[in-house]
Amino acid sequence: MSGKKKKKEEQRKKRRLFLAILMILFVGVVLTASTYAWFTANQTVTVNDINVNVSTSDGIQISIDGSNWKALVTNADIIGALSTYAGAHNQMPSSMTPVSTAKDIDSSTGFMKMFKGRIAADGNGINKLNSTASVEDGSTAATVEAGDFVVFDLFFKVNSQKPVYLTNASAVTSTSNKGIEMLLVLHL
Repeated sequence: MSGKKKKKEEQRKKRRLFLAILMILFVGVVLTASTYAWFTANQTVTVNDINVNVSTSDGIQISIDGSNWKALVTNADIIGALSTYAGAHNQMPSSMTPVSTAKDIDSSTGFMKMFKGRIAADGNGINKLNSTASVEDGSTAATVEAGDFVVFDLFFKVNSQKPVYLTNASAVTSTSNKGIEMLLVLHL
């Protein structure tokens, strides 16, 4: 190969390398911009429909009001419990907000303390998490559909003796000689 052809070939390789680097930089910018746009556009999480179905097996029956026993409890049962059980603390909100707890029980109500979280920037542009007490149960909300999270009373009944096994994380207390009160934490 002559010196002139060799020089043109090197220039062509340099040009191809430059175009390849330029394309990689362009793709990197596009990916960064689209990822940023996706995260900023998707900051809100929504739940459209909440369907609660609690079912049992092996002869165990459940109830929302302590009177009407069945093997399956649904949204309608949770919402309608106030008509047959005056002490119901059920809530089935039409929309939920982020809530959290420190597993602390309010001694005056017996309910778990729940807190709504909200992130807000302070005067210096630093994001801080603020929390406020959440609606605790259906009895303090205006209606059973109000509140920030799903909560409902659940009663268990068996026709014959069955062993019940609880973990150390379950908080079980005797409220009277009629039964026990359990705090069950469900992880969905």
